[in-house]
Amino acid sequence: MGEKPEYLTVGKTPLERVHKLLSKLDSIRRSKERGSVVLESEKDLSNKFIGQVESIFNNLPKPLKWQSFLNNDLILLTDIPLIVQTASVKHGLNKAQTKALAKLEQVSDKAFQDITQKGSIPFKDQNNNLLPKLALNEFILHPGYLPLTIRPDLTEL
Repeated sequence: MGEKPEYLTVGKTPLERVHKLLSKLDSIRRSKERGSVVLESEKDLSNKFIGQVESIFNNLPKPLKWQSFLNNDLILLTDIPLIVQTASVKHGLNKAQTKALAKLEQVSDKAFQDITQKGSIPFKDQNNNLLPKLALNEFILHPGYLPLTIRPDLTEL
């Protein structure tokens, strides 16, 4: 077959291509803001796509700045394993909960499987009494806090 279209060399999947394009547009934007020299080819790329990208994000049901999407939301699609993404959607988790669940999956696959299958998180108090279970989407994590990585045995309740 003939040559691949140029856009296919940027990434293997549409998700990779979106990530590369938004990252490049953001890099060009920051260079312009700093007053750095921007190559003509980069100006052309920016001029070609920036209007389309902004229009897409402005016309979403809940409008969003594309830079915010790149920095805060795209990570959920690119850096979070598919199994965690699926569990997140199934249990209606927010961003912080999804990131915490991804950390748990990295540390203990057994605890991850138990929690996602049961849909709740068991806790014990200081006296080892079982506390009421929290539904997965009711649990709010503080950064760096993974209760079940310290005590994965709690998932066997």
